Amino acid sequence: MTTEHLLVDGYNVIHDWPEMREAMKKDVNIACQNLADRLRILHDFEGIRVTIVFDGRGEGVEILRPGNEQTFSLVYAPGNSSADEIIIQLVQISKNPNKLTVVSRDHIIRNLVREDGSKLHTPSDLLARIEACERRQSQALYRRNREVEKEWKETERDGEEVE
Repeated sequence: MTTEHLLVDGYNVIHDWPEMREAMKKDVNIACQNLADRLRILHDFEGIRVTIVFDGRGEGVEILRPGNEQTFSLVYAPGNSSADEIIIQLVQISKNPNKLTVVSRDHIIRNLVREDGSKLHTPSDLLARIEACERRQSQALYRRNREVEKEWKETERDGEEVE
């Protein structure tokens, strides 16, 4: 795993991406899951730690780890807090702010991140990064499929039985 930590202002991104806004109109939980699904490739293919922070629900901070990896988290602020507050706290306590990339359009968060030395992306930057990663993954799968196909043909030529 890389040491980069992507910290995402969940609802900020959902409201910025048109397809996510549409999903949000139907069901907030589906929109949150769709966002997590889109970000999964950055975790799984690029090895980036991903934390998506959402505005409050419940009495305390709620941390969900779909897939049980410690490096992919959905964090819900308490009902009396906002995602911004949690993100600000995470940025402030980070031991390696230069390895932290924060995704948000919120001005307070952006100003803090600039001062702290963390990287900053807009939701549009994040989408472009995901799409570039999806292309790299497709290319890697295409190359791997070609290699396997070549191995199968060589095995068949050598007279070995293919299962």
